[in-house]
Amino acid sequence: MKSAGSLREKAIELHMALEQSPADSSFDLIGTIPLIAAARRFGIPTHVSEGPGQGSSGRQVWTCWPRSRMEIAHDALAQVIHCDCEAGVTSAGRANVWRAFTSGWSYEGDFVDAVAALALHVAELRPPPPRAAEP
Repeated sequence: MKSAGSLREKAIELHMALEQSPADSSFDLIGTIPLIAAARRFGIPTHVSEGPGQGSSGRQVWTCWPRSRMEIAHDALAQVIHCDCEAGVTSAGRANVWRAFTSGWSYEGDFVDAVAALALHVAELRPPPPRAAEP
């Protein structure tokens, strides 16, 4: 069993991962959070930002916050189905258990995990998107 300190460190690491800007590559989320990894692979935004507003110092303020896991999962599923017409997610017949599937492959878990696993599986089968040229 993990100690409270170990669990706290893991929670802090996860919080730091979620706080990173999608453009910040200093902290690699691949393998840490499968849904975020899948979203990045399909070009799905993981954060929302809005602004400018006026801060108390009179400076412009932009704010950024993470999108809900469910919103990201629905967008990922739409992208997966667009790329693979045999892919889908259906209820597995048990409470909160979903079956993600495509030709010769399936995975069961909660909705978000099932979609993430499916998206990562389909992403492995397609070429990576072209990278934008840096100015």
